[in-house]
Amino acid sequence: MPGEREHELDVVVEGDHADAVVRPGQSQQLCRRGGDSGQRSARHRARSVEHHDHVERGPLNRWGDGSSELDQHVDDLANADSDDGAIESEGGDHVRLLGAGGGRHAPLSTETHDWLGRVTSPGCGPSITTCCALGVKTGRVAKLLPADFDLNGLEHSERRVCAAFVDGLDDSWSVVPNVPIYVDREDREIDIVLVSPTHGVIAVEVKGGVIAVNGGTWVQNGVALRKTPMAQVVAAKHCLVKRMRRIGIELNGLFMCHVVALPDVGSVPVNGLGPDAPNEIIFAKPQLAGPAAAIARLQHENGPIPLERLARFLSALRPDIVLDGGEGDTMQTTARHLDHATFIHLAAVRELDVNRRVLVTGGAGTGKTWLAVDWARRAVARGERTLVVCFNKPIAEQLQRSLDGTSAMVGTYHDIAVRLLEPQGFRVGASPTAEYWEHVPTEALAFHADKVGTPFDTIIIDEGQDIRPHWMESLELLLDPAGARRLLVTADPAQAIYVKPWRPPNGMIEMPLVHNLRNSRSIADLVRRLGGPEPMPNAPGRMPVSHITAGGRKEVRKRVRDTIARLTEAHGVPLCQIAVLTMHASVRDDLIADPPDGYQLVRWEDRCEEGVLCETVHRAKGLERTAVILVDASGEPDRTLLYVGASRAVSSLTLIGSPGLAHVAGMPEGVHSGM
Repeated sequence: MPGEREHELDVVVEGDHADAVVRPGQSQQLCRRGGDSGQRSARHRARSVEHHDHVERGPLNRWGDGSSELDQHVDDLANADSDDGAIESEGGDHVRLLGAGGGRHAPLSTETHDWLGRVTSPGCGPSITTCCALGVKTGRVAKLLPADFDLNGLEHSERRVCAAFVDGLDDSWSVVPNVPIYVDREDREIDIVLVSPTHGVIAVEVKGGVIAVNGGTWVQNGVALRKTPMAQVVAAKHCLVKRMRRIGIELNGLFMCHVVALPDVGSVPVNGLGPDAPNEIIFAKPQLAGPAAAIARLQHENGPIPLERLARFLSALRPDIVLDGGEGDTMQTTARHLDHATFIHLAAVRELDVNRRVLVTGGAGTGKTWLAVDWARRAVARGERTLVVCFNKPIAEQLQRSLDGTSAMVGTYHDIAVRLLEPQGFRVGASPTAEYWEHVPTEALAFHADKVGTPFDTIIIDEGQDIRPHWMESLELLLDPAGARRLLVTADPAQAIYVKPWRPPNGMIEMPLVHNLRNSRSIADLVRRLGGPEPMPNAPGRMPVSHITAGGRKEVRKRVRDTIARLTEAHGVPLCQIAVLTMHASVRDDLIADPPDGYQLVRWEDRCEEGVLCETVHRAKGLERTAVILVDASGEPDRTLLYVGASRAVSSLTLIGSPGLAHVAGMPEGVHSGM
C-alpha cells in the first residue's frame, strides 16, 4: 500500500549454494499495485513448483504430484490488486524473494468466526467419525482442538497460520496449535500439528517476518537464527514419534511429514531454500491461502486411518482434547483456563516494551516470565540484538526452550558473563567459591569492557530481585548507546531470598501486576495469605490444599509415596508433572538417596519422563508443576520459602510436615483426604 515499506531479498542460486541478503526499501518499484500483465505472467512462471529427485521418500514422507487447483490459486494471486510479496523473475538464476513486512492477511470468513466461537458438542452436525469413515469433504472448516483454544494467545504469525489452516481445510482435518513435547530430557514444541485420516500428521514450524538465507544460515528480520526452521521441526517431529511410541501409541500407517510456514513471504524460489528445504515443504502466502491444494501437492491421500487409532493419537497429543465435547480432567481444565487468562491479563502490559527502562513487579504466578519471553520475541522481531538474563539455571533453561529458534542470547548472569569473556581468554578458576562468582566475573567484564563492547540493544532480566546491584550495573554497560537501549526487568521483591533488601535500578517506569494467573483458586488463596497477589475473580479450581502431619524422615517418605500414588492413580497426573520441594537440601538429598517405594525422585539436571522432580525451593524459583508436594519437618518453616514453594503448584498442593507448617500457611492441621 502507499507509504508502506516492503522488504526485498535477493536469492542468488549457484549450484548447490544459495546466498541471500536483506535489502529493505527497493521492492515497491517491483511490486507496485497494478503492474502490467507481462510482469504478472513472469511472476506466475517464477512461482511454478518443480519436483526433485533428491526429496526423501519413505513410509513417513509421501510426496504428491502437482495440483492445477494450486496453479489456478497462484494465478489468481498474481492477477490480484495486491501489495503482497512475490517472486520477481529477471531471467537466468537471479530471483528476488519479497516479503511484506506488515504481516497482513485476509480476515476470517463469517463461517470460521462462528465456528471458533462454539464448543464442539454432539449436536454440531456431522461427527468426525462420519466424515473420517466416509472421506466426506463437507465444505465446513477444519476442527480446532481443543475447540475452546483461544488463538489470541498465540504469537501473531502463528495465529494467522493457524487461522489459515482452520479456514482453508475441510472438517476432516484437526488443527492442534502449540504442542509441547518432553522426552529423554529434551523439551521441544511444534507450533501447529495438522491431523487428517487420509493425509496423516503434518508438523508445522512458523517463521514470520522477512526471511533470508545467507550461506545456509537463516535470517529472520535481519537477525541470524541458531537453528534452521527445518532443523527445529524435524527434531520436534522425531521427539513426537519417540514420545508416542514410548506411551504405546500405534504409529504404523500414520504417515508423518513436516512443513515450514512463512506467512509474510509472497513465494519462494522453485529450487527451495536449501537442501533440506525443497519448495514443496515451504508454505508461503499462496500455499496458506489454499492449504488443501498445497498439501495435495505435498503428498497423496492414502487409505483412511482407523478412527480408534486417530482418536488415541489425538488424545495422547493433547490430553485435554475430548472428541465428544466433554470437559476432561479438572486439573487439565484448570491449567488451560489459566493459560488463556495469562494472555488476556498481560495483553496491555506487554506493550510497555516500547519504553527504554521498564520494571514490572508482581507476586508469584502473575505472569512475569511469560512477559519476559514475550518481550524477547517482540524485540527479536524488531531486529534488536537481545539478551535475556536470570539467576537460576532451571529458569534459564526454561527461557532458552521458550526462545529456541530465535536470535536471543539467554542464560544466567554468570553464564552470560563467561560466554562474553571467553573470547578474551577468560577461564573459570578451579573449584570456584560463592565469593568467586559474586565478584570475579563482574570485575572481568569491567576489565575487558573495551573488547567485549556493547553487543546488545535490549536486555531483559527475569526474576530481577535475584540480581545483585553490581551485576545489574555491569549488564547495563552492555547496551549499545546507538541502539534501542532497552532495559526491561521483571521482579517480585517478596521472593528476594538472595538480595535483601532488593532495590530496583534507577529511572524505571514501574507497573505492578496484581492478579495470580498460575494457581487454582484454593492454592491462590493460600499464596495470598503468605503475602502473594490476589486470585483472579474467576480463578478456576476448588480442590482444597492438603496438609499431612509427618515427623521423622521415614514417615515423610511414606507420606510422599502415598501422595504421589494418589496424584497418579486417582487424578492421572504424569510423574514428570509432579514436584517434591524441600526447604533444606539435606531433606532433598535423603529422599533421592532412599526414594519412596516404587518411585524415582530426580534432581533438575536428571529430570525425565518417568521421574518425579525433587528439588529445594531455592532451585524451583520461577518454575511450576501441575502438582507440588511441599516438605518441611523442621518445625520452624520459613514463611518466604513456603510462599515461593507453594506458588509453584498449578492445580494441586500438598503440605507434608509438622503442625507448624499448617499454622504458617494459615490452615487447619491434619490429613485431608480430598485434593
